[in-house]
Amino acid sequence: LFAFVLFYRIRPDLRFITYCTAIRHGGHEEWKFLESQLTLNDSVNEEDNENKMLALTCSRDTEIMKE
Repeated sequence: LFAFVLFYRIRPDLRFITYCTAIRHGGHEEWKFLESQLTLNDSVNEEDNENKMLALTCSRDTEIMKE
């Protein structure tokens, strides 16, 4: 699913559900990938970063969130 995200633009109103679904059904690799996409600086889209941070909480694996 993240290969899709990299090559196609996801409509802004569908980003959270797309990220969340990928995290819920993915594993460690998907979680780490999305975490690596978080950029905390002034030039980023804050709403997209918020969607990514919230989507990380969609994981069923609570251990991954402790890392």
